[in-house]
Amino acid sequence: FFWVLLGKRKMADESAVANAQNYEDRVNKELLAQRQWIKDWGSLYAPDEPLDYFGKIAQLEERTKLYAHATAQSTNSDYGNYDKQYPEFKQKKVKKPDII
Repeated sequence: FFWVLLGKRKMADESAVANAQNYEDRVNKELLAQRQWIKDWGSLYAPDEPLDYFGKIAQLEERTKLYAHATAQSTNSDYGNYDKQYPEFKQKKVKKPDII
């Protein structure tokens, strides 16, 4: 019972503004930690990769040129054409009910 009261009192002492500021600080630290890790350790784990963002953007643009001829295709585009690809499977003809 004491811990329940202590928990309620603790929550009453905190303000929404302070919680929002603490959350924003945590998010900023996470974003900065990623950049700092790349600067500190990136050259060891990926020596051929650029360390700055502009270098990464240029590298990714070069990689996308390799796939310029590729087309996006989903499995739905094959629907209805499977009888040509798989002649052993036959589609059942379903009689549509008459609507009165």
